Amino acid sequence: MKDPFPIQVIKLTLRTKYIFEWWFKKIISRKKSPYELKGDCHQCGKCCENPTIKVSVFTFHFKFIRMIYLTWQQRINAFYFVSDDHKNNTFSFLCHHWDSTTKKCDSYSSRPGICYLYPKNLMQSSSPDLFEECGFEIQYKKSKLFKESLEKLSLTDEKKEELQKKLHLK
Repeated sequence: MKDPFPIQVIKLTLRTKYIFEWWFKKIISRKKSPYELKGDCHQCGKCCENPTIKVSVFTFHFKFIRMIYLTWQQRINAFYFVSDDHKNNTFSFLCHHWDSTTKKCDSYSSRPGICYLYPKNLMQSSSPDLFEECGFEIQYKKSKLFKESLEKLSLTDEKKEELQKKLHLK
């Protein structure tokens, strides 16, 4: 179900705000991501099926604010609450704009900022993770140095492989 025009306007306005804030934080922090993003979208849809959003502690734990936030996500973005993760302060949703048969979003032109910037918006996190099926790949910028150090350690090949994957060295 495509968004009605008023919802499209709200979403596009908020997406612009989201992108600007993301860009501004990136510029202000002057903190370069230790990772680089490679590859491209293969349209697997894993990020679209169940979007997960990290929120502030305030939003996560205060029931009234939480209710407003979850209602907003449902009414504006058609994100229906599925679960939460207390350890990471995240909410997982089911997106009603996602068609699993066609693997298309019926509101692609007015998709939220979190969808628009994925996976670039993960690059500032301490341990960015992508779905197995994702065509993007996150690689640690100094991976060559780390790989050389790993080779010098007396570890099994399986353990080295596991560490390379977890540390984004491939």
